[in-house]
Amino acid sequence: MNVSNVGNAVLNGSAKSGEAYGTSARGAPKGPDAAATTRTAAPVQTSTAAPPVQKKSSAEEIQRLTAELQRRVNTVAPELVFSIDQSSGRSVIQITDSATKEVIRQIPSEDTLQMNQALERFQHGLLLDNKA
Repeated sequence: MNVSNVGNAVLNGSAKSGEAYGTSARGAPKGPDAAATTRTAAPVQTSTAAPPVQKKSSAEEIQRLTAELQRRVNTVAPELVFSIDQSSGRSVIQITDSATKEVIRQIPSEDTLQMNQALERFQHGLLLDNKA
């Protein structure tokens, strides 16, 4: 396509993608110099730094943080009770009736905590069977 036809092709919309400009539909150069022109992608920068390692909190640290959270929440929502389940070490949140102190909802529920204990005992039993 010569230069005078380029403008007409673009104005008329008859040029295919990149055709009027000397490129193929994929954007690669056309013509005798096409083989000499190559495109390379810029290298991708990746971070090799490891994420920060969090130390495992001790039971006393978790208990202290739970008590601090409870102290702060009491001023705004005294019906929320934060605690640690002694048998599993899991965090427990209870929603209580402020007048009767009755537990309305507990997360995780007592059933879930008991099921978790049963599964841990079962897994521990399987582990002992495998060692024997």
